[in-house]
Amino acid sequence: METQTIVLIVSLIVGFLACFMGYRLSKIVVMIVGFYFGYQLGVTFLPQIISDSAIIPIISVVIGLVIGFAAFNMYLLGIFILCFFLAYTICDSFIDAQFLKIIIGAVAGVIAGLIGVNFVRPIMIVLTSLVGGFLIASSGLDLLNIDNNVIYILIGLILAVLGALAQFRNKEEA
Repeated sequence: METQTIVLIVSLIVGFLACFMGYRLSKIVVMIVGFYFGYQLGVTFLPQIISDSAIIPIISVVIGLVIGFAAFNMYLLGIFILCFFLAYTICDSFIDAQFLKIIIGAVAGVIAGLIGVNFVRPIMIVLTSLVGGFLIASSGLDLLNIDNNVIYILIGLILAVLGALAQFRNKEEA
C-alpha cells in the first residue's frame, strides 16, 4: 500500500473520531493545541533571550509539554487557550500592521476564549463535527479519485450534521 493511501485512511479514521466523538476527545485535542501553543511561544520569543539556537527547540518542547499538560489538567484554561489561539491566528492572517495585529489579536483572543469557556460543549461539538465531516469527505473523495467541490461540500455538511446530532445525543461529559 502506498504512503498516500495510508495517510488518507488514517485521515478517514481521524475524521470519523472528530466528527462523531470529538467532544469526548476534546481534552486530548486541548492538550495537543496547548503543546503547540507553548512550542510556538518558545520558538518565537526565546531567540530574543537565548543566543544558542541549538537549545531553543529543546526548551520550546519543554514549554509546550508544560502548557499542554496544564491545558489537559485545567481543561477550561485549555479551552480558553484553544479559542484564544484560533482567534489570534485568524487576526494574524488578515491584519498586516504588526502592532495592530497584536492588539486586535489579543482582544479577539480574550473574547473568543471567554465565549469558548462559557459554551464549551456546543462549540466543541459543532467544531469537531465540521472538521471531522469535511476531513472524511476530503479523504474519502481523494481515495475514490473524485474531484468535485459540490459533492465535497454536500458530503462534508451531511456528515457534519450527522456527527453533531450524534454528539448532542450523547450526554456523557468529556
